[in-house]
Amino acid sequence: SLEAICYALTDEDYERIAQGNVTGYQIKGFARGGAFLVKTFFVGDRRWMWIMMEMGDWSSRYESPAPLALILTFCVLGACLFAGLSSMTIRRFRMIALNDQLLVAESMTSSLLLSIFPEDYIPRVLSGEKLIAERYKQATVLFSDLVGFTSFASQLDPKTVVEALNLIYNVFDDITELHEVYKVETIGDGYMIASGCPIRTALHCRQAVNTALDMIAAMPFLRTELLRRVEGIRSNPEAREWANNMNIRIGLHTGELFAGVAGKRNPRFHVFGDTVNTSSRMESNGVRGKIQVSQSVVDELMTDEGITEYDIVRRGELDIKGKGRMTLYFITGKIRDQFGRSVSGSGIRTMEKTNRS
Repeated sequence: SLEAICYALTDEDYERIAQGNVTGYQIKGFARGGAFLVKTFFVGDRRWMWIMMEMGDWSSRYESPAPLALILTFCVLGACLFAGLSSMTIRRFRMIALNDQLLVAESMTSSLLLSIFPEDYIPRVLSGEKLIAERYKQATVLFSDLVGFTSFASQLDPKTVVEALNLIYNVFDDITELHEVYKVETIGDGYMIASGCPIRTALHCRQAVNTALDMIAAMPFLRTELLRRVEGIRSNPEAREWANNMNIRIGLHTGELFAGVAGKRNPRFHVFGDTVNTSSRMESNGVRGKIQVSQSVVDELMTDEGITEYDIVRRGELDIKGKGRMTLYFITGKIRDQFGRSVSGSGIRTMEKTNRS
């Protein structure tokens, strides 16, 4: 209160008041209950007095070094907080970049694994399963071979050979993907697929035959592309002659098939069994530009009434190495009406269905 302030004034303060009759004055001090500040000033000929009193210890609030220490403390804490947030932000951005790199690496790994193993086998391989093997009661295996490729390749540099094979295999890969068959492997110019393995399907034989027909149908296009896109072939007369007449032999066989992942180093998905061997014999004993098949394939393509939508020509009996005499057939295409539909009337080749051996 004002009374408490008056009691708190010192003689020095009263002298200052006496001297400030003209100029005004300012007094600060301590009264009962808290600190005070008295300030007077003149506006014209009138004296104005401004009194402020604060409860509590004025000296501890305004004269002690505590505020400076607090300020410094808050500055240090703020700097530490800023540095911590900056560090966290930098680490977060690094983690995001690392995560993006991991996603790219994971995508590349998945693509690589899919090029080596069937999709259904990948979780089993990654889990460390030591023995992966399956039995397929009915599947169809296709072998194809580029006629005369060995002599063709011997005349060219490796880059040209690989460029030609890459062009051919890219087209074949698109065909296998279209018909949902599995490319097992390529050995030199040999191309091997399996249908009904690893994905079981009752349509395995038709899928394999349709793949073979499209591979034969792709030959004119491939001849043109080899001459147009592979410089090493265009500049070599003998290679150009081979490309102009390039063709393949294809062989198919249907039967029981075994498959699995084999090998400790560079493990691969393999198919094996008599069906693989017989299919290989169908190709090696085949004819340029034709699809040769066994009796089991023909039986699979026919209905119970002995009707088939494919144009099948009986080649006759041949001695096959390791198999003895076998009845072989050529599949030359599909029989369709003018609207592209399969018909079951007079245009269909009807054959007597034989029991499978």
